[in-house]
Amino acid sequence: MSFPKDDNELNNALSEAFAPSPPADFDAWCRQHSQAVGCLDPQRINAETRRRRLTSRTIMFAAAAAAVAAVWFGALTFFVHGPGANAFALTVEQIRRARTITWKNVFYEHITSKDGKRTWAHTGVIECAYRAPGLYREVRLDDNRQVKTVEIADSIHGRKLTYSLKGKKATLSEFTPRHDDAGPFAFSLEKLNSPNLQWVGKRKTAFGEANIFRHTFRWYVGRERDWSMDLWIDVKTKQLVALYQPGADVYDPEHDPARNAPPGDASNYSMRRMMGGGQEDIRYDVPLDDSLFRLQPPEGYSVEVKPGDRVTEKEMIRYLGIVADFNDKTFPDEAFSSWKLLDKIDRARKKPRKDLTTAERTLLDTDMRYGWRFGGSTDEPILVFFIRDPDTTVKNSFRYLGKGVKLGDKGRIVCWYQLKGAKSPNTYRVVYGDLSVKDVAPEDLPLPVRP
Repeated sequence: MSFPKDDNELNNALSEAFAPSPPADFDAWCRQHSQAVGCLDPQRINAETRRRRLTSRTIMFAAAAAAVAAVWFGALTFFVHGPGANAFALTVEQIRRARTITWKNVFYEHITSKDGKRTWAHTGVIECAYRAPGLYREVRLDDNRQVKTVEIADSIHGRKLTYSLKGKKATLSEFTPRHDDAGPFAFSLEKLNSPNLQWVGKRKTAFGEANIFRHTFRWYVGRERDWSMDLWIDVKTKQLVALYQPGADVYDPEHDPARNAPPGDASNYSMRRMMGGGQEDIRYDVPLDDSLFRLQPPEGYSVEVKPGDRVTEKEMIRYLGIVADFNDKTFPDEAFSSWKLLDKIDRARKKPRKDLTTAERTLLDTDMRYGWRFGGSTDEPILVFFIRDPDTTVKNSFRYLGKGVKLGDKGRIVCWYQLKGAKSPNTYRVVYGDLSVKDVAPEDLPLPVRP
């Protein structure tokens, strides 16, 4: 939302955006809802000081203040449930207590033709459903909205069924259980408590109207650029009905110039660039048949059974070398999510494939393979090996010392850790700059292994 340069422009913009409202006794309203006004003030100014300040502005700019009051009244139809109430408690509670939730995952990307002369917009859709506790269903659709694959996961027990309609093949696999599964949208719900959350307007939905609240932040990828998340809250029900990242201030698919460009051959391209995505058409307590969440392949499908997928020690060490080679043959500053490294990866992803160096292409291709395999992103093999798989390493035994270590330096330590079930449980596995590995006693390490 771009803010007007002066009060007259503000008044005109607000008059166009909102229907005319009857004259409001703004002072009386402030006295009646003093706690709500205090909560909205980021400086936590007391209600009486806030009232005098707003009264002064009303005397000086009567028309503008009336318009601002109309905006505040509209926004506070959401906020005010009672003195001291958590503004979004009802929204969060409705998600947590829902027995079923359905929604659509959408992602927007730009595809550039092989010759680099044309770019068009492409939208992907995944239909999703959730049944408490911990059951998920994802149906991936093709561009003709026909079903390609189905995935059903039981996060509580760590089991998953995936099957593809093409070829009638199914896979039953295991993964690390999440006994404390918080349900869908858990990460996004944290943003509702953000101190910089802004109300930026209203939008029509299939079921009525939604208030749009925006969380803005500085994203470490892409040279610390501005980023945002838009959360759509239904005006009447106070339910979360959609969320998008980034918000419309960064990328708005409805006003994307590439949207009107004729699509080309999506299998013959020079570059695909992800623009954004989100969850939309969120519905609660929808009747869903139990059969939708059964981990049973359809009749007539061939079935492959896979044990829990794990990253081996050899894979993890090889990936450390790939990352160091990409990073100018130097190990990154941090083992997980190094900001400088992510920025560099982001810039490489924006290059046409023909312009990538061998090190860049190797890392991006490896990340893509592990992303499909584990559903994650950069540094995935390291995360899986040291954090996500509880049966690989001893808890709290990992120590990273790789900052500034050159690839090939056999005298410098990159990291150490203890393997579960090792023949020598008291020794530590030490990885060096030349990617060699040795078993070392704790007293021979350069730093204490325990706090």
